[in-house]
Amino acid sequence: MDRFTEDLPGFRGAVDHLTSVQHVAAGETIFKRGDVAGRVAFVDSGRIRVSASAKHSREARMVSAGVILGLGETLAGTKYAVTAQASSNVTIAFLPRDGLLAFLRENPEICLRIVRMMSEDLHVLYRRLSEVRLPTRRRRTKQ
Repeated sequence: MDRFTEDLPGFRGAVDHLTSVQHVAAGETIFKRGDVAGRVAFVDSGRIRVSASAKHSREARMVSAGVILGLGETLAGTKYAVTAQASSNVTIAFLPRDGLLAFLRENPEICLRIVRMMSEDLHVLYRRLSEVRLPTRRRRTKQ
C-alpha cells in the first residue's frame, strides 16, 4: 500500500540528513520487483508508474509527490513486491535501510505510527481477502 508523507508528519524532514536525492529521467527504472529492498524512496516530484508486473500494464498505478515507496519491504529486509518506473522526470530522496532502522530506534513515536499504519494495511488486506469468493468445484457424482 502506498504511504504518504502526510501520514507521518515530520518524518520526511527528520530523516532529510540521512537521504540522498537523485533525479531520475522519464522511462528509467527506479527499482524492479524482486530486487532486494535496501532503501525507502520519498517521491519529491514527478510521476512514477508502479506495477506488480512489467508485462501487464493494467495492473499499474501512478503515484506522485508525497508518496513513500518500499517502506514495508525495506523494514522487513525483503525484496520489492513491485516495479517502479519514472513516467516523467522525478526527484526522489532515498533513505538507506540502515539509516531508517537507526532513526526508528531513536524515534519510538514515529516507529509506533509506522507499526500502526502497517497493521491497518494488513487489516484492510485481510478484509479484502475474506471478501474474495473462490470458484467452487462441482463434485462429480458417480452414476
